[in-house]
Amino acid sequence: MAAVARQGPIYTRIMHKLTAALRPVSINLKDESHLHAGHKESPGLPETHFNLEVVSEVFEGMPLVQRQRKIYSILSEELQDRVHALSMKTKAPSELSSS
Repeated sequence: MAAVARQGPIYTRIMHKLTAALRPVSINLKDESHLHAGHKESPGLPETHFNLEVVSEVFEGMPLVQRQRKIYSILSEELQDRVHALSMKTKAPSELSSS
């Protein structure tokens, strides 16, 4: 699990949804909103830009595009509401040695 250090409600909701749906072997979610402060496209709010790295058996045999679609589906509410950007790396456990 990712280290917990006073994370906001969007972070908490994303982690809860992904953990419940993917039962990850490992998951790391970082709020990178501070890196985009002052950008024209950035609304200036916290919890708008995230970086996700997740390893899950759910991804075994699943093409990359399907993995991304699955995550977008799980987080559809957050992506429509508040989250402006989500970068992600998705792997199956069998792919860990080939990273």
